[in-house]
Amino acid sequence: MRINLWRSVFVVPVLMSGLAFTTSGHGQEKASADLTFGTATEGRAYWQLAKRLEAVAISEGLKVKVLATQGAVENLERLADPEDAMNIALTQADVLQHYLGDNPGLLASKTEILEPIGLECVFVVASTNGDIASEKDWQSAVAPRIAIQAEGSGSAKTHSFMGRLVPELADDVVVYMNTADAINALYAEGEDRVDLVFVVYRPKYNSPEVRAALDQPDRFRLLPIEDSRLQSKLPTGEDVYEFLDIPLTRQLSGGLRTVRTVCTRGLLLTDPNKVDPLARRKLQKVIEYHWGQIYPELDTRL
Repeated sequence: MRINLWRSVFVVPVLMSGLAFTTSGHGQEKASADLTFGTATEGRAYWQLAKRLEAVAISEGLKVKVLATQGAVENLERLADPEDAMNIALTQADVLQHYLGDNPGLLASKTEILEPIGLECVFVVASTNGDIASEKDWQSAVAPRIAIQAEGSGSAKTHSFMGRLVPELADDVVVYMNTADAINALYAEGEDRVDLVFVVYRPKYNSPEVRAALDQPDRFRLLPIEDSRLQSKLPTGEDVYEFLDIPLTRQLSGGLRTVRTVCTRGLLLTDPNKVDPLARRKLQKVIEYHWGQIYPELDTRL
């Protein structure tokens, strides 16, 4: 049996106002399952985690419906909607904090943090021939163009929330594009050029963006992220971010190459008001006894 001190009777207020994501029709997904699970795009890490939970839950007589979604932001919005069938969801601590800041309206429900689900860390790649060679350069640059995977994604909200804590980053011009392709755009000309590529990954994931910086250090560099202003706390009192030295690869000398950056936690949430008490107890049992099967330490992308 697992004992997790991080998870407790944490209850976070989720606030409602006008939702940015259109939920029309979602409330009609009436519960044909005990749990309706908001994840991410099919095939991505959050979706894979939910499919493993779905398989394990069968042993406890628990029926789970896995929904592919646009990710952390949509999941929060739909979980907070009392008319929506979604009653468990995955998000990030900084996306949750960002959402709470954007929705100072009336209290609609209480959302319980069931389980932290591992670290998700920021990696920022720059070219070696550009003007940005450090975090300080990034902050002092005038409207730098920064590539992020998709609007509304967890990565986009991480960047936005960092800009709330470090106002200099709020001037970034965000270009939404495939970030693996954006590596080449660091050397493009004119309007096709970007100054930085911003991604959020599990620490061990061998991403194409980070790999480019490791394999071609003459062309690309990873920016260390160390600004002490990147501090915030969830209503539970838990830190939204923590600074870590992320191991990247072993050097030929035998040393371990690391990059200093900021990381947040993935979170598994539920709205107790939308879950049958018996299903809630079965879900807790699944988490207590089978979490190692549900969340193996895989090198998967968010």
